[in-house]
Amino acid sequence: MNEILKDIDSNKSLKLTDLQGDIGNNLGASINPQSISLTTSDNTGVIYISRIPPGMQPHHIREYMSQFGEIDRIFMYPEDKSIYEKRVKMCGSRQMRYIEGWIEFKDKQIAKSVAISLNNTNIGGKKRHNRWRDDIWCLRYLPKFKWHNLIEHYRYKKAVRKVKLQARLNQVQKENNFYIEQVDKAKRKEKLQKINKSEGNRIDSSDIKYIYTGEIKDISENNEKISKVSLSHLL
Repeated sequence: MNEILKDIDSNKSLKLTDLQGDIGNNLGASINPQSISLTTSDNTGVIYISRIPPGMQPHHIREYMSQFGEIDRIFMYPEDKSIYEKRVKMCGSRQMRYIEGWIEFKDKQIAKSVAISLNNTNIGGKKRHNRWRDDIWCLRYLPKFKWHNLIEHYRYKKAVRKVKLQARLNQVQKENNFYIEQVDKAKRKEKLQKINKSEGNRIDSSDIKYIYTGEIKDISENNEKISKVSLSHLL
C-alpha cells in the first residue's frame, strides 16, 4: 500500500508491478504519512470507475481519457489475490485484473462532463484493435471529492484491517491456550489412572487430591496397652 500511495503522490499511473504488494487482504502493509502529500488544487475533479473491463490496465485508461482533458493521477484497485490464484490454477489468464478505479482530472468541469457523457455508453473504437469495444463505461463524478479523500479512505481501511487482525490473533491465542490446558489435564489424569491401576486401587481420579502410599496401622491395640500401663502405675 505504501508503494501505491507513493505512486499516487508522484502523479504516475499504477502498473501491475506497483500493485502486487497490495493484492488481496495484505494486512501487513503499512502507510507512511510523510510520503503522502495532501495538498491538492481546488479545481481538480475525480471520477470513480465502478467496473473496469477485464484486461484493461492503467495506461489504457490514461490513454483513452487523455483525449478529453489533462489527467493528473490514476489509481486502480486490483482483484483479490485468492481470485487471481484460482483463475491461474484453472489455466486462466495470468494478467492482473482490476475491480475499481479513480481518475483525477486537473479541471473538475471536464471531469464532470466526461462522467456524464460516457457513463453507460460503449467504450467503442476500432474492433480490430479494441477488445473492449462492446464493454460499457461505469463512471460517476464525485463532487467535492479530492485525492486526499481517497488516501484517507485507504488509511481507514488499513486501520480496520489492523483491528480485525488483532482481534483474530487474540481469539486464536485464547483457543490455543485452552487446548494446551485440556491436553495437560488429560495427561495428568492418565498418569494418575496408571498409578491407581499399578497399586490395585479403584479410586476415581477426579476425586483424588493426593495419595498416601505408607502403611496404615491399627491404633486401637496401642491405646488399650497404654491404658493398662497407666492403671498399673496408679494402683
